[in-house]
Amino acid sequence: MTYSIYLGAQNALSDQLVSKWSDMSITEIRSQAVRGFMRGLQNKSPSADTLRTMNRMRGMLSIQDAKAVANSLHGDVVYRKLALPHEFPNTPANFDDSLPFDILSLEVEIAMLHARQETNESKLVSAIKQMAVLSNQILSEQYSAALDTVETIRSHFGYSIRLLNKVAFIFAQSPPGSESSERSKVFLDACGMSTRNFLARGVVDALSANYNYLSIRNNIATRGKLEMGSRFSHDLGNWLFYPIQTDATLFASQLQSHRMASLIDATYVLLENTRNIDDGARFNINQFCSPSLVEAWDGLSSIPLPLHLLTKGGDSKDPGFQVYRHSISWLELRPLSLYRARCDALYRVSEEHDFPIDTLSHSLTSDYYSEVGSLSDLAVERGQMEILPKKYNPQRDETFERTLALLYIIKAPSADKLLTTPQLLILMNSTRDLDSLISVGELDSLLLENTPDEMFRTIVLTLQARRTGSARLASRLRLAFEKLVRAKHGGSIVDFFADLAGKAPDVARYLFDVCDERFLDLLYDIIPENASVLQVRADLLRWYGNAFADDAFLERARIMEIDERIQRVRGTIDDTRIYVDMVRFSHWIQDTHLDEINALSRERRADPRDISLISPTLVAEVPSLPEVRMAKVLQSCFQTFCESTHFGIAAYLARRIRHGTLEGALTARVDELMSDIDETAAWSPPGLHGFASAWSVSYRHKVLDLGTERLHIRTKSKPRGLINAEIWSGKREKIVQNTVEEIFRNFDHADGIPLAVGAIQRSCWQLIQPDLDKIRSSLAGARALWGTIGNIDQLKLTGDDRRAAKELFSRINIATDDAFKTVISWFHQPQEMAPSAPLSILFEAVIREVQESYPRFQPTVKLSGASEITLTGGVYHIVYDALFILIGNAAKHCPEHVAILRRFEILAGNENKNELVVTIATECSSASQLEVVRECLQAALSGDTSLANFVDQKSGFLKLAHMLEHSRELLRIVPDFSGGYFQLALHFELIA
Repeated sequence: MTYSIYLGAQNALSDQLVSKWSDMSITEIRSQAVRGFMRGLQNKSPSADTLRTMNRMRGMLSIQDAKAVANSLHGDVVYRKLALPHEFPNTPANFDDSLPFDILSLEVEIAMLHARQETNESKLVSAIKQMAVLSNQILSEQYSAALDTVETIRSHFGYSIRLLNKVAFIFAQSPPGSESSERSKVFLDACGMSTRNFLARGVVDALSANYNYLSIRNNIATRGKLEMGSRFSHDLGNWLFYPIQTDATLFASQLQSHRMASLIDATYVLLENTRNIDDGARFNINQFCSPSLVEAWDGLSSIPLPLHLLTKGGDSKDPGFQVYRHSISWLELRPLSLYRARCDALYRVSEEHDFPIDTLSHSLTSDYYSEVGSLSDLAVERGQMEILPKKYNPQRDETFERTLALLYIIKAPSADKLLTTPQLLILMNSTRDLDSLISVGELDSLLLENTPDEMFRTIVLTLQARRTGSARLASRLRLAFEKLVRAKHGGSIVDFFADLAGKAPDVARYLFDVCDERFLDLLYDIIPENASVLQVRADLLRWYGNAFADDAFLERARIMEIDERIQRVRGTIDDTRIYVDMVRFSHWIQDTHLDEINALSRERRADPRDISLISPTLVAEVPSLPEVRMAKVLQSCFQTFCESTHFGIAAYLARRIRHGTLEGALTARVDELMSDIDETAAWSPPGLHGFASAWSVSYRHKVLDLGTERLHIRTKSKPRGLINAEIWSGKREKIVQNTVEEIFRNFDHADGIPLAVGAIQRSCWQLIQPDLDKIRSSLAGARALWGTIGNIDQLKLTGDDRRAAKELFSRINIATDDAFKTVISWFHQPQEMAPSAPLSILFEAVIREVQESYPRFQPTVKLSGASEITLTGGVYHIVYDALFILIGNAAKHCPEHVAILRRFEILAGNENKNELVVTIATECSSASQLEVVRECLQAALSGDTSLANFVDQKSGFLKLAHMLEHSRELLRIVPDFSGGYFQLALHFELIA
């Protein structure tokens, strides 16, 4: 019988089976109780009562009754209203609508599955044979033919997770924009990829080397059992990363969940965990499929391994990890089922010394790693890599396999864990993800069993601190890092990293990730001045960009230095309102949370109804929900927004309080008045001097208390602080929900990531508003309560004495009233939150930077045009670069006191697009000099600009031409050589 003949006869066969099942009698069921429940389920629709009845009946099922119950439920028309999932569904499974059945025993679950396999045996055999055809087509990279086969399988056998897996693999292997990529994307979108269905999106991301595997696994596999509406979603998310089952209860649950997806999926899970591993011996399963089904399966599972495809993409030093990621799409192949059973036992998050593991995994790992017994055995340089060897050999391994070997040794109680620091560097440089896989206790043991130097201790503490996020461990890490850098490199962090990169570049990358601005800010011993932290961070970014050829880090270093220079020229930040350095806050968000935000952008869309339920309880109970994870990102950002002593609210308060601004603002005028009272004490009204002096002492004490206890971020050491860095306090819950909803909504846009960062920044200002209101209210209350000198009647004065005292009291109260109004005005949100700089400051910053290289350059600057223009947003970095080229050119080629004409103006444009025109003119000494400049400019504007940023041309015009070619903001350059001046007008595009 050919495949096409079978398909043509299928409808007639189905009609016969339905007719047969309709006449079946539930008297075939042996248990009277089960028969009673089955009668009660007839013609019932899904409901809570139906679910309870179904679960009670299922809980009483015996192996003998399982077949009759399964066939009745799926075949008898009187149970159709239960809306049980189709076994060969025409649409992808939606588990949110499925009844959440209780888990059966493994024996009963397999018996029910076996009954349905018997009924649909010929169809399952044909489906498996067609899946073998599909696999061979993919193996030979015939993707067009393979996708034709996918459509045939879908039309005759319905959707299944295994079909989704194969199409996702084709999608991952196909060049973007190719026919196979576009066709596979259509299928994946039908399965929910574009709407961020967790499984469709998860399969695609798990196969892609562009996304962090452990982050994806944590987000999907660890979701709580009641998340996403059903246990089935949890099971399938867990299966995607831990497909081989080692526990009978979990195996039964996976069988049930996959049967909700399709009968094909449940059959795959059954055979992968039995036939492919040990024929079901570890679960005491004697019969799991019919001989014809097993025969078809053996043909599928013995297809040659597609190693050339499994290793494609990803890190060339770690092809084994690509095999691991891709293996989920080829799990039906027996070698890969055994491979996953071994790998998944070790490549999981460890909380304790959880070795030995289950019997199967222990047997597989012990045999595979039998040639190594110590950590030092692994600390060797490797030669030619071997993929999927029969025995582990550290001299021919790759990064992923060495990571697993290290985990095996770490967890083995009797293994030798002695290491020298050079050996640790070799291991750290040739493994991956250790801070997610080794527990803090295991790392503590590593310290105890060795004699660590500062490098050894710093590496282990980094692993522990990144694993836990513990403030205590982070503090210990900073102390160890400072001691190490000071001892080895005289306190130069850049020199330390340059030296380490020569020995172990991947270790240098790993430690570099720790050294963000917040970490550097607390290295008091080697970075003594707070102001130099930004420069150290910029130096580190530049080193990293040069060492690892990453231009993005060089650009970040450049922008950071420009910002610092602008701030230095500007002087102390304008303190008229509370201030947060949003540029540096944005850098911090990128350093700390960009990976998580990016991962969330590829998750399923968060339902607004789910977002409206976000609360502290939900965060604690189901931390892996996408909306909860985004709320946690927001919490971390808001906490840093408040607590950062370098760029946050705390930094502003420190300037106000520690620098004496607060005390001066509230007491300076009062002190002047009290000084006048002291000078006239001898002839002042009776009792006035003493009364005013006592009030002044009390007033100053209250001001001191305000600065030391109240105007602070609330912490254990400052419990009376008026600013609470928790997002769940007060009226903030709705703000959190709205922000999370906005971020997920913006993920549909191409620029969803920067929009998310902007939404976080705005929400932080919204979240701080209730506390700013509270501060202003508290200050107003303080003014009324103790900020006035009191009732003059207490002095019991009369006549001129009373009038003199009243006048003095009035002067004091006016002074405190003005002072409190000034301080209250500080605690309003600033009008401009985006990065900004006045053009005059940009110009002055450029002049000062050029003078650092040419100290004798003292130009005479003449101003015209607009008195002041402030640029908001990143465009000011482009303008800064252009100004630097022009002024630097003048410093190199013009007299020391050259006359420079500077003109700024805004020209109105169309569609809200205006033009900023920056005109710089420099005086030339002769017509011949003007002609030379003209020739240089023309050559630059018409020449090859590809080397502009690598070749130091004398005029810098080539770099200006490169900017014109590659910068969207610089529209055109208009030169003028009249009147003895060389003039350039630079036109920049502005958005109104």
